[in-house]
Amino acid sequence: MVSTRIALIAAGALSLGGLAYAATQAQAHDEVAALEAGLAAAVIDMPHAIALAEAHAHGKAVRAEIADEKNEHSYEVEVLAGHQLIDVVVDSRDGKIVSASADKPDNDDDHDGKD
Repeated sequence: MVSTRIALIAAGALSLGGLAYAATQAQAHDEVAALEAGLAAAVIDMPHAIALAEAHAHGKAVRAEIADEKNEHSYEVEVLAGHQLIDVVVDSRDGKIVSASADKPDNDDDHDGKD
């Protein structure tokens, strides 16, 4: 009786683990699809966006990524200018600087609000 109960609990745990894994894989697939869409919509490439951000902030890029927020594809470039980090957002369609602001010291590298 006890071994049957343990087997049922183990099977349930495995099923939940499988569902969690499937959900994680679906989320990763969605993220990859969004990045692919952003790259397909980009007129300028990442090296050009980095050069534009560096010129705008008068510094050197230390990190760059493509972002897809509300179907507005852009590059997010972090530029070290002197002793300050500047977050520069470059439109991937026309190369215009969308925004530039001092990076907040929150270490939130992936912008998930958890750091």
